[in-house]
Amino acid sequence: MIATQRTAKARKEPSYPAKMFEAYFEEQQVKKILDYGCGKGRDVDALVEWGYDAVGYDPNFKPEAPNGKFDAVMLNYVLCVLPSLRSRKLVLKNAISYLPVINGRHNGLLGIAVRPISNIKSEAKKGDWKPHKDGYLTNAGTFQRGYELYEVFNMIAMYAPYDIVDVWHTSWSLSVLVYVGAYPNPYGPVHHDLIAVALKSKGKVWLRNRGVTEVSVDGDHKSSRSRTRMATRNT
Repeated sequence: MIATQRTAKARKEPSYPAKMFEAYFEEQQVKKILDYGCGKGRDVDALVEWGYDAVGYDPNFKPEAPNGKFDAVMLNYVLCVLPSLRSRKLVLKNAISYLPVINGRHNGLLGIAVRPISNIKSEAKKGDWKPHKDGYLTNAGTFQRGYELYEVFNMIAMYAPYDIVDVWHTSWSLSVLVYVGAYPNPYGPVHHDLIAVALKSKGKVWLRNRGVTEVSVDGDHKSSRSRTRMATRNT
């Protein structure tokens, strides 16, 4: 049996994606945040320390179901440790369900962090991990699956229309922040150019927003954050 709870880390500091997302939460005056799949809760503790009304949910460490709706939901390093596509879809659907419903659609910010496929392949080679389904079984009995950026966007598109807010892509972490929901988007204009500049590998991003059905991409990743903010200010 795969021990997903073993992937939870006892962090001394908040995670990288939590820090990136929080900078945007502060700018947009987000108040209520849910960390879905919070593990041992370090990111939740940090958010509370920073003044947010933040709570966490984790089936192994904090199994009480959250109450109410939230302005933003984080799903950090969760989708990469679930061994079945069915479980990933269910977790993503459940996470989105905690955003408030406006005009029949869930609305709010969704932050997702996963590990890049190149990072997982490198770790698998070093650790002699065993291939399992679409990922690997680690020596600790856990599952790890790496992602290309377009795969993350495509999973979100299964359940909700969205706009890209920002993208952070390092060699060891892949994080996206999107606005899910009905229009108009209160968090600024859509930047479809972010797709082309942020995707590291070739692929197609399926968008359920503003009539755009797909965008083909073929480009190297560049940091998008400053460009996103500049475009927002100049629009």
